[in-house]
Amino acid sequence: MVSVDSDSLQLKIIDFGSSIMGNKGYGIVGSKHYAAPEVFTSLSYDSFKSDIWSLGVVFVYIYYFKFVKWSVANEREDENFKVYKRNERYESVVKEDNQVQTQTDATGNQLAEEPWLICLVLDMLKVQPTKRVVTTSELLRRIQQYCVV
Repeated sequence: MVSVDSDSLQLKIIDFGSSIMGNKGYGIVGSKHYAAPEVFTSLSYDSFKSDIWSLGVVFVYIYYFKFVKWSVANEREDENFKVYKRNERYESVVKEDNQVQTQTDATGNQLAEEPWLICLVLDMLKVQPTKRVVTTSELLRRIQQYCVV
């Protein structure tokens, strides 16, 4: 579950099922659709980095009102994920659906076209967990890096 702290306005990921294990994850916890690739290929994994992947999948839905192209981040089970793993590009992430409108910002620009958002989502959906953004400060630094102020 994702919630927002009303005092600090910080986004918080609440995962009651695996939170008791700390940052070491074992096996599939939660929905396979949101699970990171390492959940399917490793005996154990960093659950914080896995949560960042899951949050990236959620961001695709929140900002684009669309789902990711793959149903499971496992190249043995899903050809669309295999394509994404070979070439981690935006075009390999978001399902195209002409009937669904993407969100717009205050000026009416489509968020889907914002380079900072595309780069942020791609940073969260890195197949290699060591390349994924994992801290709030790192996320904010990346957003500042991509935004033209």
